[in-house]
Amino acid sequence: MTTLPSLFRLMAAAIAVFVLGAASLAAQELPPPARPAPTEQTTEQKVDQLLQLLGQDDVRALLTQKLAAAGTEQPPELTPQSQLSDLDQWASKRREHLGRLARDLPGMSTQIIAALGRLCDEISNYGTAVFLLHVSILFGAGLAGGIATNRIIAMQASRRNGANIGKEASSVVSRRLLPVFGYGIAATAMFLAIQWSPLLSAVLLPWLATSIVLPLLFAFTGLLRRVVGREANARRDFWIVRWTWLLTLAGVFWALLRTLENLDVPRDTLGLLSSAMVSLLFLLACIWIWRRPVGDPGSERARSIDVALIFGLIILFGLRLAGAGVLFWIGLYALVLPGLASTLGIAARKLATDIGTYGESDLRPVLVERGVRLAIVGTAILWLIFLVRAHPNSLPDGALLTSIVVGVLHGALILLLADLVWIAIKSMIARRLELSTPAGNPMSGQTGGGQPQDDRLLTILPILRNMLGIIIAAVAVMTALSELGVNIGPLLASAGIFGIAIGFGSQTLVKDIISGVFYMIDDAFRVGEYIQSGSYRGTVESFSIRSVKLRHHRGPIFTVPFGSLGAVENMSRDWSIDKFLVTVAFDTDIAKVRAITKEIGKALKEDPEFGPFLIETVKLKGVEQFGEYGMTLGFGMMLRAGGQSSMVRRKAYSMLKDAFAQNDIQFASMAGAYPTSTRSARPQEPEASDGTGTVEE
Repeated sequence: MTTLPSLFRLMAAAIAVFVLGAASLAAQELPPPARPAPTEQTTEQKVDQLLQLLGQDDVRALLTQKLAAAGTEQPPELTPQSQLSDLDQWASKRREHLGRLARDLPGMSTQIIAALGRLCDEISNYGTAVFLLHVSILFGAGLAGGIATNRIIAMQASRRNGANIGKEASSVVSRRLLPVFGYGIAATAMFLAIQWSPLLSAVLLPWLATSIVLPLLFAFTGLLRRVVGREANARRDFWIVRWTWLLTLAGVFWALLRTLENLDVPRDTLGLLSSAMVSLLFLLACIWIWRRPVGDPGSERARSIDVALIFGLIILFGLRLAGAGVLFWIGLYALVLPGLASTLGIAARKLATDIGTYGESDLRPVLVERGVRLAIVGTAILWLIFLVRAHPNSLPDGALLTSIVVGVLHGALILLLADLVWIAIKSMIARRLELSTPAGNPMSGQTGGGQPQDDRLLTILPILRNMLGIIIAAVAVMTALSELGVNIGPLLASAGIFGIAIGFGSQTLVKDIISGVFYMIDDAFRVGEYIQSGSYRGTVESFSIRSVKLRHHRGPIFTVPFGSLGAVENMSRDWSIDKFLVTVAFDTDIAKVRAITKEIGKALKEDPEFGPFLIETVKLKGVEQFGEYGMTLGFGMMLRAGGQSSMVRRKAYSMLKDAFAQNDIQFASMAGAYPTSTRSARPQEPEASDGTGTVEE
C-alpha cells in the first residue's frame, strides 16, 4: 500500500516536471505586445513605390525568374498541418505552447532580477527615506482609521447583546467588517493625497488592494463558520478554513504578479512564475484532500475518493500548463462549485430564517438560498461564456464544440433563472395564502381576515400556481433548447397540432377545464364552503384543473369533475335561514309559547358558544298547519355562513323541550289530540255487529 510521504513525493515530482516543461494559461491567453500601426499610404504613393522598385535591376531579374518558374510549378501539396484533424491541431498547439515556454524558462531569473533592479532604481530616484516614510504614513493612516472605527463600534455594541444567529452575525459584521472599511477609506485617501511617481503608484496599488480585501475575506469566513456551525459539520468547517488560506495565498501571488508586470517583466516569464505559484496551491490542496476529516463520526475513510480527487487536480494542473484555459476552468468549477454553492446557500437560509423569524415551512428563506446559489453559479457560467467566446481555439474541434459549450451554459443559466422565478412565485402565493387563511377558531365563526375575497383567493391561487408552474417549465425548456441550436419552430407547430388532436379526442377533459374556469370567474364556490350539486354534497376541500374535492359531512370525499357539477347550491355564502317545526297539543297557549321562545332566543344569543353564529336569534313564526293530533308551530333564525345550522338547531330543540316541560306545554300525541274539557264529547265508537250485518241502535 502506498504511504502518504511516498505519494506526495510522486506528486511533487510530477508537478515539478510540469513546471519545468510548461507555462501558464495567462501567457497563452494574453495578446502579444502591440506593434505600431504602419502609416496608411495613398494609391498614388503605392504606384510610385512600385515603379521605383521595377526600375532596379535586381528586382527585374528576380521577377523574370519567378514568372518563368510559375509556368512549370506544380500545385502545392497539402501541408501536414492542413491534413490534421481539429483535435490533432489542438493538441499540436498545446505542444507548441509547452515547447515555447520551455525555451523561455532559463531566462526567467534574469528577467526577475532586472525588474527588481528597476524597482530599486526608481526608489533611489524617489528617495529611499522619503519612500519608506510615505509608505509608513500610507498604511499607518489606514490602521488609524480602522482602529478609530473599531472603537466607535465597540462603544455602541457594549449597549446591546444578542443570542441568536442574526444578532451574532450583525455583531461580527460591525466588529470585523466595518473597521476594514474604515482602514480602506483612510488608506485610499492617503494614497491619493501623496504624490507618487507613476511606477511606484502602479507597484503599490495591488498591495493596497490586497491589504483591504484579505481582512474582508477573513471576516466573511469567520461569519460563515459561525452561521454554518463548526460542530455541526466538521468537514465543511475544515474546508472553509483551508479555502481561506488558499485564497489568501492567491491574493498575495496576484499582487506579486501585478507588481512584476508593472516592472515590465515579459509575459512568458510571468506565465512561468504563475505556474509555479499555482503548483504550490494545487500541492496544498492535494495534501488537505488526503488529510481531510471523515464525514460522520465512526465512518471509514474512502481513500479511493481521495485518490480520484488528487488525480483530478493533477489533470487540471496539466490542462492549465498546456494552455487549455477553458477546460481548466470547467473542471475546476465542477469540483468547487457544488460545495461552495451548498455552503453559502445554507448560511444564507439560516440567516434569513433567523433574522426574519420565519418558520421551517416558509418559502422565503428557500428563495434567499436559491438566489445565493444562482448568483454563485451564474457568475461562474458568465465567466466561462466569456472565456469560450474570447478564446474559441482553446477547445478541440473549434467552432462546433465552442457553440455546443456556449449553448449548454446558456441553457443551464436559463434553467437556474426559471427555478428562481418559480420559487419566488411559490413564495408569494404561499405568503398570500397564509394571510388569507382564517386565523381564528373555525367553530366560532370568526376568521383572521374576515374578507370574502380572501376565501376566493384560497380557491384561485392554488390553480394559478399550478398553471404558472407549467408555463414557466415549458418556456424554460423551449428557451434552453433554442440556445442549444434546436429549431423550436417545428416543435411549437407540432405541439399545436397535437393539442388540437387531444382537444378532439378528449372533449370531456376540455369541457371540465373550461367549466372550471367559468366556475372560478362566477365565484360559484370557494374552499371551505358547503355546496350541493345533484347527488353530491359536502365541504369544498381543494381544486385541481379539472375537478373539485367535496368532503361529505359523514366523512366520504367526492372528486367531482367540473363538467358534471351543473347547477350548484351554495349553503355557506354570506348567511342562511334555518327553519324547523314543532307539533304541540291543540290546547297549547300560543302567546305563552311566543314568550317562552323569546326568552330562549335571548339566552341563545348571549351564549358564548352559539351566540357568534346568530345574526337573528330564534323566533316563533306562528302556526304553520293543523295536524291530526296537534298543531304545528314554525320557528326560524338567521345564521352566519359556515355550516353550523344543525348544531345551533339541536341546542334550540333542547332548550325548547326543557322550557315546555317546565311550563306544562304538551307535545302532540294521540292522548292530547283533543282538549280535556271536550274529551267527553268525543263521538262514541260504533258497537260490534251481531253477525247479521246490522248494528244495534
